[in-house]
Amino acid sequence: MKLQGKDFIATTAVVLGTGQLLVHMVDVYKRDDVSSYSYPSLLIGITGSLLWTVYQIRKGANYSAVYSAAGLIAQLYILQRLIVSHKKKTKSP
Repeated sequence: MKLQGKDFIATTAVVLGTGQLLVHMVDVYKRDDVSSYSYPSLLIGITGSLLWTVYQIRKGANYSAVYSAAGLIAQLYILQRLIVSHKKKTKSP
């Protein structure tokens, strides 16, 4: 299968965007610093990513669905780290 012009652009955009998401996730993992994130912003982002993923799957926009799903996974990971961080702070004397 040969990539058409629009497929190449979409593939490149998804690869670059996914790379950016991975950089953020690795940064959160290595530094264990989620102080710049908040529950409301993550929950809004998770909801938006979930809705976009479902919409794009139904529409047949597979490239966009993959990118939205990657964003959703990244946001869920950051939310998990935020919850752990919050629990550590509340248990500390």
